[in-house]
Amino acid sequence: RRNGTALVEKNSANSAVRRFAVAMTLGPLLLSVLLATLSGSGLRTTWSAPVLILLPLALTVLVPRLSIAGNIRPLAVILAVAIVGIAVGDAGRLFLSRSTSDGPSRANWPEKAIAAAAAAAWSKEVTKPLRIVAGDTWPAGLVGTRHPDRPSILTSGDMTLSPWITSELLVRDGAFVVFEPKRTVPEPLKALMGDRQPKPLEFYAAGRASGAQLSYVIVPPRP
Repeated sequence: RRNGTALVEKNSANSAVRRFAVAMTLGPLLLSVLLATLSGSGLRTTWSAPVLILLPLALTVLVPRLSIAGNIRPLAVILAVAIVGIAVGDAGRLFLSRSTSDGPSRANWPEKAIAAAAAAAWSKEVTKPLRIVAGDTWPAGLVGTRHPDRPSILTSGDMTLSPWITSELLVRDGAFVVFEPKRTVPEPLKALMGDRQPKPLEFYAAGRASGAQLSYVIVPPRP
């Protein structure tokens, strides 16, 4: 009877471990899928990929024979092939992908060329260093992170999102406003641009980035 009780307790413990492994593996993945569906943004790699890190652990728990020492090597080979195959497949997808109506995939945007074009456009009209880049998160981020002046980024032109930028700084330093003409321009950006007419930002984009298009407006600094 004592052995039977111990066996029941062991089986109960194993069942709890299996339920925990399944919950920790599938729970975050299903949650990311649900959030992507409700938000309409689609499933993002940065959301879903990290939640798969516990998948090998779940496999060893759900299929105990995989955790036996003699089976570790085949399991390691399978996982290594899967990791390399997924990496190569994703790289191939990005390499072979073409521009869509919304432009190329973000991994194919030529950020160095974009930042260089922004620097040239700014220096052509303004002698002061570029301190503020305003625009949608993506294009403003490309310019801000690659521009030699290392400007601050005013996301969507909304100062509540970038509280370190004040109205006084905008007046003193001006701003380089950049956005995708195919997308709706946020109202704060429209207010910042005023009646200034956007110009196309001319940068070299070939191959998979050929559909990349940006427009810009220079808000000059005032004394």
